[in-house]
Amino acid sequence: MKKYLAAVSGGPDSMALLHKYRKNICAVCHVNYKKRDSATRDQKIVEDFCKQSKIKLFTKIVKKSEYKSAKSNNFQTIARLIRYEFFCSTSKKIKNNNLLVAHNLDDFLETAYMQLKRKSNTLFYGIPKNSIYKNLIISRPLLNKRKKELEQYCLSNNIPYGVDETNLTNVYERNIVRKEIAKWSQTKFNSFVKKINSLNKKNSKTRKLIDSNFSKWKKTNYSTKFFCSLSNEIKTHLIYVLLSSAGIHKTSKDKLTSILKFISSSNVHTKYRIGDNKYLIKNKNNISIY
Repeated sequence: MKKYLAAVSGGPDSMALLHKYRKNICAVCHVNYKKRDSATRDQKIVEDFCKQSKIKLFTKIVKKSEYKSAKSNNFQTIARLIRYEFFCSTSKKIKNNNLLVAHNLDDFLETAYMQLKRKSNTLFYGIPKNSIYKNLIISRPLLNKRKKELEQYCLSNNIPYGVDETNLTNVYERNIVRKEIAKWSQTKFNSFVKKINSLNKKNSKTRKLIDSNFSKWKKTNYSTKFFCSLSNEIKTHLIYVLLSSAGIHKTSKDKLTSILKFISSSNVHTKYRIGDNKYLIKNKNNISIY
């Protein structure tokens, strides 16, 4: 039986995931950002469940100094970086890099909606069922379930969960989008699901080609020579995949073009800033992320 590390916040989605797959979960990661009073409640919910189910729990309580050193004003960006680095370090401790994450159908559509609104240069709208982040192999088995279904699952099975009250505010773009989608009729909701699935199906052949070339590029240790042998369209998508693997998911068209020129240039020892404390490093004929 395959075993997983699970990311559990204490909300209905992740508690449903924890309960549903508890026999396949060998350890749980919980992050307390100390940004709201109810965070302690959520931590205890996860602690109690893991203790009762005899599942190993790893908890990270984020310090104020970690936020200050992040050199970013976007809390969601900082929080994502902190938790995924925590997941990576925990996976090394337990020697298991298979991670379960509780993203659901609502999360999938919110992401797709924002991508369309921003006119993102992507071949996949929404959140993929499987992806890779550094050493982590991430699986999202609840992408076909709506949030309200997962809440009902928890209620039906007497599973305690906490509600993050900040989700009700308009502080973040996702919250605004979430409220907008919540107003949709079932017909409009189904129509949008159909539209996104159609777009992803249309792009599936190109995605396979990109994935194949990215695998080849990775085997060359990200050789600039191999990269330059490809078409500009393929190059652009490879850069997007490379940045995504480093946790950078929002990249403008201008920045992608600039990175393309950087990699293709004749300079052999140089670097390019791609995000907070992150750089592309060109060392002779290879590229790496620092």
